[in-house]
Amino acid sequence: MLDITAGRELVRRCIEGRPIDRSPVVLHLGPYAARLQQSSYQQVCADPTMLANSLHSAQRLFGCDGLIVLMDSTLEAEACGCDVAWHDDEPEVVSHPLAGVEPGAHSLAVEGVENQGRLAVALEAARRLNTVAGKEVALFPAVTGPVTLASHLRGPSFWADLDESPDLAYQTLEVAGQVMVRVARQYLDAGFEQLLVSDPLLGRVDATHYPQIAAVLRTLWNVADFYDAHVLLQTDVSDDSRLEGLLGLGAAGLIADGHTEADRLASGGDGHSCRIATGVSAALIEGDQGDMERVLSPLRAAGGRSGPLVACCTIPRSTPPANVHNALRILRG
Repeated sequence: MLDITAGRELVRRCIEGRPIDRSPVVLHLGPYAARLQQSSYQQVCADPTMLANSLHSAQRLFGCDGLIVLMDSTLEAEACGCDVAWHDDEPEVVSHPLAGVEPGAHSLAVEGVENQGRLAVALEAARRLNTVAGKEVALFPAVTGPVTLASHLRGPSFWADLDESPDLAYQTLEVAGQVMVRVARQYLDAGFEQLLVSDPLLGRVDATHYPQIAAVLRTLWNVADFYDAHVLLQTDVSDDSRLEGLLGLGAAGLIADGHTEADRLASGGDGHSCRIATGVSAALIEGDQGDMERVLSPLRAAGGRSGPLVACCTIPRSTPPANVHNALRILRG
C-alpha cells in the first residue's frame, strides 16, 4: 500500500488521477472555524490575523487533507460595489451595481478590486495560512465563478437577460470573468498550487449557454496552466442531465454538490480530463451518523487505486465537532 501522509501530496495525486492510499478530504471551515473560536464570522473575516488563525486551528483540530480558504461569493461582490447586509451572521448581497445599466467593461472598475473590503482580508489571510500550513496541507483559495458573481452584479435582470437578451447576460459574464481572473492571479502569484472556482448558481443555467461560460472560464484555465496549478469547479447540481456539460467546461475537477454515489464517482468522469469529486451535503454532516456511515464508506479509496476527492463545502455552525471527526474517520477507514 502507498504511504502518503501529507495532505498536499495526496490531494495533488488524486486530482491528477494517480494512485492514492485513501480518498483525500477537503473541508470549508470558514464560518464554522469562527464558531469554534467563539467569534462571529463577521468579526473574523474583518481581520486577517483572526481569520488565518481560526482556519489554521480548525484544520489542526480535524486533520483534513485540504482546506478551502473562504468560499464566500459576497467577497468579490462587495469589492465590486455591491452592498452587503448581515443577518444571523451571514452576509447577503442587497444591491446590484450593474442593474439597469449596460454591463460593458467600462461600467465596473476591475483594476484594484483585490484591495477592497473583506476580499483584501481574505487574500492576506490566505497568504499567511500558506506560510504556516502550505507545505503539508492542500490549500484551495476560493474565487467566485462568473455566473454567481454576474447574478450579484446585475441582480434578477441577469436571469431575465439569459432568457430574453443573452448578449447582455454574456457581457455581464465577461465582466465577472475579468474579476475572477484578477483575483485568481493574486492567489497564484502568492504560490498556491490549486484554486477552487465556487459557482453555486452555475448548475441552474441551461446548457445552451455553456459555450459562452466555457469561453469565460478558459482564460482562467490558461492562466492556471502557466502557473502549473489545478483548478476545481464547484457548483450545485440538481439536474443530472447537466452533469455531462459541466464536466466539459475544462476544469481539472468538478465538485458536484449532492452527488455522493460511489459508482458514479469511480469513473472520474469517463471521456473527460475532468475528474468528479463529491460534495458532501451539510445535512449529512449534521444529521444521523448511521446515514453518514452508509453514504461515505463506499467513497474510500483502497489498495492504491484512484478514488474521488471528497469535499464538504458547508458545515453548519450547529454541527457537533464529533460529527466532523466521525466523517473523517469513516473516509479514512
